Amino acid sequence: MLGYMLKNNDVHIFLEDDDAKNLETQTITGTFINLDKVSETGTLEASIDKNIGMLKTSADFDEETWLVKSMSLKLNERNYEKLMDRGSVGTHEGSKHIDVIDTNNLDRLDYTSKSNYKFLLREIGREVPEKFYI
Repeated sequence: MLGYMLKNNDVHIFLEDDDAKNLETQTITGTFINLDKVSETGTLEASIDKNIGMLKTSADFDEETWLVKSMSLKLNERNYEKLMDRGSVGTHEGSKHIDVIDTNNLDRLDYTSKSNYKFLLREIGREVPEKFYI
């Protein structure tokens, strides 16, 4: 799982490999990428929470640099079902938009989601899977 936040506070989280499937029964962990300083990554955690209304994020920032040290994503069961059915789910949390995207559902990903994921992989020095070029 990889995630990042834009300057306007929009959050994009990409579930990789078996992340979406595993999310049903466990908390999954990943890497939060600080786009302002890619070498300074944070932790990313996602889980299902039956006691929330939709999707919710919370973050812990470094007090000096304002880079994200950790971010937590919680989604309710209904949004998890949408994620599994559609390959992505999103909502607004105040003025912030939150997108959660399962990269295994390539045929359901829109152009922007594919482009953002490829950009993120390149930023952290990972190879972009060939299936994203087809």
